[in-house]
Amino acid sequence: MADVRTDPESILEAHGRTFHGFTLGVKIFCAHLAVIMTFLITAFATPAGWIWGLIAAIIVAAAAIYALTHGLNHSTEEASLHPNAHV
Repeated sequence: MADVRTDPESILEAHGRTFHGFTLGVKIFCAHLAVIMTFLITAFATPAGWIWGLIAAIIVAAAAIYALTHGLNHSTEEASLHPNAHV
């Protein structure tokens, strides 16, 4: 049995898991940032007020939640972990 630390296949799988987790974290961070920026800009940089800013932020949050649960949480790195699996 090969050593887990030096086996190329296990290193590739570990890299894929790490990359997928990192990219998913970045996507979630960007979604949070979009919601916060929408609220702050609408509430304080326009005459709309904080109530309309809150409504706009809720709409952006709903769109981000939908995007993150319907495809944006997928990583293309998963398909490249086992390149010969679909042959």
